[in-house]
Amino acid sequence: MSQFKLFFTLLVVALVVLCAQAEPVCDGTQDYAPDENDCSAYYRCINGTPVPFNCPPGLNWDTKQLSCNYKDLVVC
Repeated sequence: MSQFKLFFTLLVVALVVLCAQAEPVCDGTQDYAPDENDCSAYYRCINGTPVPFNCPPGLNWDTKQLSCNYKDLVVC
């Protein structure tokens, strides 16, 4: 029975890791990337490293304007 518990635990951990959202990759093709889980958050690539940022309250990240914008003007 303990082998079954170990297998089940490992399976759950693997699923959590696979489903977790990874930070965007800064490969030089973009300076900004949206946070896939939070419309008001985004990443800026600084020296090849994704750095998280948040828009001020009431605003969402606008991928077309590459800036924070009013929620009703942003497709999220």
